[in-house]
Order: sequence, then C-alpha cells, then structure tokens
Amino acid sequence: MGLLQARRHRAGRAGLPSDRGRQLPPHRAALRRVDVRQGLRSPRSHRTRRREQARRPADRGARPRAGADGSRRRRRQDGSADAQRRERNLWAFFQARTIRQTVLSAEADRAALDAAQLADPAARGAMEQQIGRWRATLSRWESEPETREGRRELAARAREAEEARDRAMKEDGRFDAAAALLQVGIVLASAGIITGTVSLAWVAGALGLAGAALSAATFAGLV
Repeated sequence: MGLLQARRHRAGRAGLPSDRGRQLPPHRAALRRVDVRQGLRSPRSHRTRRREQARRPADRGARPRAGADGSRRRRRQDGSADAQRRERNLWAFFQARTIRQTVLSAEADRAALDAAQLADPAARGAMEQQIGRWRATLSRWESEPETREGRRELAARAREAEEARDRAMKEDGRFDAAAALLQVGIVLASAGIITGTVSLAWVAGALGLAGAALSAATFAGLV
C-alpha cells in the first residue's frame, strides 16, 4: 500500500477529513506519481529496491556456467592454487628452519667461548657435550634426506612447487584458449546451419579441430 493510501486509510478510520479533494503540494504529488508508477509502493521500498538493483551485476542474464566445463575449470584453478599454496608453505618452512639454525649456531658459538673459560674439567666436558649435540642438530637441519625437511631438501621441494605452479598456470590459460576456440566453432557451426553458408561450417570445423588439438596437447604435456 502506498504512503498516501495508508494516510487516507488511517484518516478514514479516525473520522478525519481526507485530502482526496484537495490539491496536493508538488512534493506530495511527486510521491504519489512514484507510488502509482511503482505499483502503489512507498518511497522507502522504492529506494530499497533501487539499492538492491545497483548491487546486482550489470548483465543480469549472465549466470555462472555450470556443468562439465565449469567443474573442469574449477579443478584446474584449484590445482593452480594448491601448487601456489604448497610453494609458499615450503618457503615459509625453509625460512623458519633458517632462523632456528642461525639462533642455535650463535648459541653454540657463545657456549664454546664460555666453555674455554671454565676451570672445572667436568663442567667444561658437559658444556662441550652440549655444544656437540647442538652442532649435530645444526647438521641435521642443514640436510635431512630421510624426511626431506632439511634446508637443502626444503629449498629443492620449494623450487619443484614453483615449477608445478607455473606449469599449472600455463595449462590453465591454454585450456581456456582451447575452450574459447571450441565455443566459437560451435557458434559458427550453428550460424552456418541456419544460414546454409558452407564457408562458416569450414571455419567452424577448423576452429573445433584447433581447440581439440590444443586441449589434447596441453593435457599430454606437449606444449
């Protein structure tokens, strides 16, 4: 119910004179025209709907494409994101291991200086044993082939993850190009069938073959 109708309804129920026969001021006449044009809705609901329409995308007919093509594209994007996330995690692990190694190395060097000043042979021997354990830990953190969590192994794994990330991003772009070629070929083939133009059919076939070849070569790792 519009704003003016609501006022008239309340006025009628209260026994008050209605403003139906009176000439409305310009601003109230404008509100009444808005109510009538918008299907007897209040100005507040009209503004609310305008704000909702402004939040919507310009192309209301566009919808996210569902089906096999959309799912495959999401899987490719997920694979690229996983490779990038794995590469970042490995480099973060490498930096953390480097920081711990630097701190422990500095502590071992300081302990060695302190041990040289000790007069008690037993205390010096205990300190040297602790320094030896620290040095062994530093060596293990530098290279640990069993778990591949040493600095050298982490750096190698991070570089492998970088290569996998770059390869996934390139494959994603090639698959998108192949899908675009196939879609354009389908559109041209439809236009050729409707208009009976043989040249459009040939062009559509060429584009379809190019898209299929690019997709197959990318999947096989040839490009």
